[in-house]
Amino acid sequence: MTTPLHVLVIEDNPADFLLLERHFRQQNLEAVCRRIDSPAQLDLALEESWDLVLADYNLPGMDFRTFIVRIHGRRPELPVLLLSGSVGEETAVELLRLGVADFVLKKHLVRLVPAIRRALDEAAERRARRQAEKGLRESEEKYRMLTENSPDWIFWQGPDGRNKYVSPACLAISGHSPEEFVADSELMTRLIHPEDLDAFLGHLSGRHAAGDTSVLRFRIVRPDGAFRWIDHRCQLMFDEQGTCLGLHGSNRDISEELLLHVEQDSLRNQLHQAQKMESVGRLAGGVAHDFNNKLSVILGYVELALTNPIADEQLRLDLKEVYTAARQSADLTRQLLAFARRQTISPSVLNINATVASMLKMLQRLIGEDISLTWLPAPQVAPVLLDPSQVDQILANLVVNARDAIHGVGKLSIETANVLIDEDYCANHPEAAAGDHVMLAVSDNGCGMDHDLQQQIFEPFFTTKRVGEGTGLGLATVYGIVKQNSGFVNVYSEPGQGTTFKIYFPRHMGGSEAENPAPEGADIPHGSETILLVEDEVRLLTLAQGMLKKLGYRVLAAEDPSEALMLAQTHQGGIDMLLSDVVMPVMNGRELADKLALLCPGIRCLFMSGYTANVIAHQGVLDQGVHFLQKPFSIATLANKVRKILDETKLDELVKSRRQSPDG
Repeated sequence: MTTPLHVLVIEDNPADFLLLERHFRQQNLEAVCRRIDSPAQLDLALEESWDLVLADYNLPGMDFRTFIVRIHGRRPELPVLLLSGSVGEETAVELLRLGVADFVLKKHLVRLVPAIRRALDEAAERRARRQAEKGLRESEEKYRMLTENSPDWIFWQGPDGRNKYVSPACLAISGHSPEEFVADSELMTRLIHPEDLDAFLGHLSGRHAAGDTSVLRFRIVRPDGAFRWIDHRCQLMFDEQGTCLGLHGSNRDISEELLLHVEQDSLRNQLHQAQKMESVGRLAGGVAHDFNNKLSVILGYVELALTNPIADEQLRLDLKEVYTAARQSADLTRQLLAFARRQTISPSVLNINATVASMLKMLQRLIGEDISLTWLPAPQVAPVLLDPSQVDQILANLVVNARDAIHGVGKLSIETANVLIDEDYCANHPEAAAGDHVMLAVSDNGCGMDHDLQQQIFEPFFTTKRVGEGTGLGLATVYGIVKQNSGFVNVYSEPGQGTTFKIYFPRHMGGSEAENPAPEGADIPHGSETILLVEDEVRLLTLAQGMLKKLGYRVLAAEDPSEALMLAQTHQGGIDMLLSDVVMPVMNGRELADKLALLCPGIRCLFMSGYTANVIAHQGVLDQGVHFLQKPFSIATLANKVRKILDETKLDELVKSRRQSPDG
């Protein structure tokens, strides 16, 4: 079933209207017609939907031209046919100019239906054409907006190679305007970096297929001399006959993207290096802990043997050699602990200038007379919180390293400075922390290092020296000490240009509470108090028990915390001190001390270990007020430490009793 045609008929003669409807029926044209004969009726009728308008030319009191203008003003797509008794040639031309689709004489109605069909087809074509033109305009507008607002530099070249269009992004990327590229099609070639030009020209000559979308990466040089990395994509366009229509493509600036990849690779490498150093550090710390226990036994028994008056002189000399070798091994173990950041330290507030100045004579002896040492202290250097012995270790290792890098006569300098590290610096140096720092720098004019060598120098056991000339722990020790004290280190070096190590320690913002333990005297102090000794390694327990008894103390020895608690509960009499290992099965030394404090109020504690647990030292730094003895230790060190703690107890009790006395 076809949809009937809706026809608006402008006709003042009802008879002619009826004749028209009959003609439609005779021609099998299904149509719904309505007759109007005034402008007012026309305005109302145009509010409805019509497929066609048929209008008589001669209407009493009405001008046909006015109807045409009014219809096309309201409904420009509506086809209008003139239906008249007669019309002149000039009138017909004018009507066609006004937009009339056709005109048919009433006496020749046989032409009416074909004229209607033709008018409807032409109207449909016009609508389709207008719709296509609208779509094309919208598409062109979208393309224009995309190309002109795209960060990519888009271009189109004709078959002759001349630029037809270049998007505005070319100005930001290349420094040249679109007009310059359109006027000069060789400009792009002149911008290519000389090292990339051959590849670019080869890429151009190799494009011969419409589907070739390969990417070429090259550099262009801007007018300011800076260069940008470009990803260049383009392809040839052909019509259905194979005729080349030109070249279409884009240039994308990837300079920032490449820089980001470089930074990501750098951060990834730094993370891998940090993870590797941390893993090796944990291994080194564990090995050092076990090794310290063995060294404690060796050193202790050698010391006891040396006190035996019946030993002959040769035996004593041999024992001293054993003792010296064991002490050197202990020093090596301390280096491992420093690298692992597990070394037990007693930090104090330092003026680093004074600490360095006190070492200058010793450092000069280390480097010899052929190397001049220059000391450049900063005035009013800020205080730092450091263990003075660690400063000694850092300087000794760096100075010896510099000495070995200088062949013959050379120069070495040590300097300090107050430095403010900002957030921008930290963004590019992940190990750094923002804030005020004190810099300690050691520079030499030695052989220097290349980049690859600098990546390995802080690894433990890595050395460029010949076998037997170095352990490979010197710089690893420096690195561990610096990290243990929340600092960071930078290295600047080039082959043949010398090396500078810059170490940054955070400025100490608190008070200056420096602990200065009294040096061990020549005479070993003795005592008679009762000491509860707890050590899970039997040989070390036996050794420490023998040392304490030799010093005159009464010793209660236990192999584990449970046995120690049992001894404390059953012992008749007081216990003056707990001397305990830190890391033990089931219960650590600090937990044991807390339990003993309930059984023996006022008991003093001294902890010992080859590896400091977090209950004693958080991140390797002793809790304030906790007494600690680093394994291995000598009988003199043990005697002085124990005596000092016990004497402090007696002093505290004396002061307390005087305060409570009425005469005090």
